[in-house]
Amino acid sequence: MLFLTCPFSQWCWRLLHIRCNIGLEITERVIRARRDFNSCFFREIMLVASWEIWRHRNEVVFDGVPPSPRRWKKIFRD
Repeated sequence: MLFLTCPFSQWCWRLLHIRCNIGLEITERVIRARRDFNSCFFREIMLVASWEIWRHRNEVVFDGVPPSPRRWKKIFRD
């Protein structure tokens, strides 16, 4: 749920124009998000974004780095 429901991750998905309806079951959320995103690179974008959300979360929790949407965006784009 970390990847779809926390405020920081929701911001990341909005930045990427991926909409997830949190009122649906996880499988249905992903199916609808993929359909609405309408790109053949949906899976790759979801995987990279999830990985970078996870890495950023670990920096915040274990290294005391403050959450930074700007930093996440730069790392994701690089």
